[in-house]
Amino acid sequence: MLRSAALLMTVVATCAHVAVELAPPPAPSACGVLRHGVLFGSQHAFYHEKTQTAGACCDLCVSTQKCVAFNWEGDEDGTCYLQADADNVRPSHKNNTISGSTLPPPPNVPTATVSVGDHVVHRTDPGFRSWTIDASPNRGWEQRNLSLPKLHYLAGASTPGYMRFGGGGNDGFRYAVGANRRPCNVGEHCLNDTWFDNLMGFANASGARLVFGLDITVFSSSSGRWDPTGAYALMEYGIAKWGRDAFWGFELGNEDDNVYTAEHEAHDFAILSGVLDDLWGSNSSDRPRILGPDTHGFHDNITAKDGGAKLQFLVDFARNASALNVSLHALTHHEYVEVEEYLTAPPAASTLDLVGVIGGEVNATLVTELADIAGMYVHARTHDAQPQIYSAFEKPPFFGHTVLRMKILYAMSNLGRTSPLCH
Repeated sequence: MLRSAALLMTVVATCAHVAVELAPPPAPSACGVLRHGVLFGSQHAFYHEKTQTAGACCDLCVSTQKCVAFNWEGDEDGTCYLQADADNVRPSHKNNTISGSTLPPPPNVPTATVSVGDHVVHRTDPGFRSWTIDASPNRGWEQRNLSLPKLHYLAGASTPGYMRFGGGGNDGFRYAVGANRRPCNVGEHCLNDTWFDNLMGFANASGARLVFGLDITVFSSSSGRWDPTGAYALMEYGIAKWGRDAFWGFELGNEDDNVYTAEHEAHDFAILSGVLDDLWGSNSSDRPRILGPDTHGFHDNITAKDGGAKLQFLVDFARNASALNVSLHALTHHEYVEVEEYLTAPPAASTLDLVGVIGGEVNATLVTELADIAGMYVHARTHDAQPQIYSAFEKPPFFGHTVLRMKILYAMSNLGRTSPLCH
């Protein structure tokens, strides 16, 4: 079985030596440092009663034989639950949970001196810390309450960054948002006003830049091209209720390069560009950006036949989009990193750096292939400049493995308008 691994982040300082003093933690109480919003214990509580405060619950645990942890629920009029173990620490679904353990704290971390050189290996965009909400049923979209204040607080603490509402679940996703839209049927994979407002409220409270992934699978029976009717109504509703700047950008489709040709997708993106021109204007400062086509990843081999086909898809898509005057902000594709589970030593740096290596190789090809139309635009605009890489989301177990998907963006200029990448 495989499990996800995050990219290694290189920390760089301009000074030659940096001394890092790691102060000892504050003296804990009898129940350690109290935790908010988590639960202790792998079993059901062996005893419970009401106490006035979490501290009183701690005292009850200390004075009770076999109690090593407690969970105090403020939402239940102060019910104090005593636990026989402190295992399986997990988030609480309630808003006023305070927990602690009587187990001894870990030893103090010793003082350490870290010396770094002044050579900058890589600069990481502050927006790297990003996340995705996928509307797929197996990702818990229908069970997640995005209106919870706790979620708003946690999301806000993770900015700056980008929030992508997209993924496989955003294709085949009918919109019942806005004027003259048929309501969702029971059991239908569908977005209504309530779910949309919860999503927009969450994005607004978090402070993240929202990239909204649109369903590419709905077609006009007359033209055979993408039908923007539902997306248009959704955008109108979003502008009226959440403001013209509520959407930072739009995607259209997710990893559909094995379903549609590059030319077909470029024509669909041209329709999307026309919708944005109509609703925001072609040159307005708050006009959302267009990103795509979100091709599937190369995994570990960009020179194989399939990898060559993906590269060609990106090139062909960009050329067709340019010919159609699509205001394309960035070419995008997804990449995946996989490592063995239960490792006894950290994975090799070369494995964790694979996304960066692939991004650099693809970027060099795109700079060469598209220089005549796009002027590929990353950092120093050189062939060896690294593209921007953003974390997306950790996929759940699927066919025996989990992966961390990263979105790689190759910023472009001169495709309808000039726009820097994600700053």
